[in-house]
Amino acid sequence: DLIFPPEAAPEIPRVPLDDLREISGLLTNAKRRSRTELEAKFKGGGWQFSALATEHDELWTPEELEPHAQVAERGYQALKWIWQRRERNVLVVAHGGIYHFLFKSPGHPCVTADPVTSARFHNCEFKSCRLEVSSEDPLVFTIEVLPNGHTACVRGGRPRL
Repeated sequence: DLIFPPEAAPEIPRVPLDDLREISGLLTNAKRRSRTELEAKFKGGGWQFSALATEHDELWTPEELEPHAQVAERGYQALKWIWQRRERNVLVVAHGGIYHFLFKSPGHPCVTADPVTSARFHNCEFKSCRLEVSSEDPLVFTIEVLPNGHTACVRGGRPRL
């Protein structure tokens, strides 16, 4: 909401996805708030909380952290969802951990990312990337920073390039 305030661009859908969450389980800060609580907290912000599959966080368990391969699979499922959207430009906001498990070794077997994209995300960093599907296998994705793209860190709500 800092970069694209809802009132400045009400036509932009804001869709929270459980698949783009950080690793889940064990840690209480890894547990998602209930859908009802999120709707109350972000009322009028244009968020489509109906996209959350369940009212309560069913990914989180108090016993153990989610396996890394499962986190990578969730990230992959989010990429498939994004690819199927009608929009051509999509802003994806997520914790750097999901990107780490999706892009880094071993990562997901159906996702490859260039070195700049797969490098650790810094706090509040954004990267302009292109998502492409393989011409040989429609279930394989390649992600790369755009040739004229940039990375930037956002502090205080304004991009610093």
